[in-house]
Amino acid sequence: MYLVFDTETTGLPKNWKAPMTDLDNWPRIIQLAWAFYDDSYQLVEKKVDLIKPDGWVMPTDTFWIENGFSQEKSEAEGIPITDALNSFKDKLEESNYLIAHNMSYDYNVAGAEFIRFMMRSQNKPQKICTKDSSTDYCKIPGPYGYKWPTLMELHTFLFEEGFEGAHDALADVEACARCFFELKKRNIIQI
Repeated sequence: MYLVFDTETTGLPKNWKAPMTDLDNWPRIIQLAWAFYDDSYQLVEKKVDLIKPDGWVMPTDTFWIENGFSQEKSEAEGIPITDALNSFKDKLEESNYLIAHNMSYDYNVAGAEFIRFMMRSQNKPQKICTKDSSTDYCKIPGPYGYKWPTLMELHTFLFEEGFEGAHDALADVEACARCFFELKKRNIIQI
C-alpha cells in the first residue's frame, strides 16, 4: 500500500539540518493532503484538510494570497490539526511506502506536528522521495551538478506537460503520485 502526501506550511525551517524535535525550527502545517493507493496502484482514498490556526498566524505574503490561503479562510473553514493528523496516521498505519516529493522537508514538518500533539505512528513505512530519486534521471543542470527537480519540472519531464494547481497540497499529491508510478514503471524507482 502506498501513501503519497504533501504539506503546505507557514514557511521554511530556520535550519534545514535541525531534528524534527526542534519544534521552534519547523513551520506549521496550513494544508495537509494525502492519497492512499493499493498494491495495484488504484486510488483507494484521498483527503485534503485546511488547518485551523491554533496560535500561529498565516503568512500574508502575496504567494499565499495568490494560492488561496488566508487567516480568515483557515479560521472559518479549517479543522483542528489533530483531526487531520489522526486521519493521516490511520492511513500511515496501513502503508508499506510513504511517498513525497521533498520527503526530508514534509516528513520533518509532519513529524514536528506529531510531536507537538504527542502523537505517533507504530508503523514505519519505507520512505521514497520523488525529488531525490529523479535528480540524476532528469539531469537538470545546476551550479554544482544536477539540481533537484521541482515537482512541476519532474512532471513536465515525465509527461511533457505541467499540472494545474501547484502549491495546493492535493494537486501536488496527485502530481507526485503520477510521477512516482511513472518513475516506478520506468525502473527509476525500484522497490
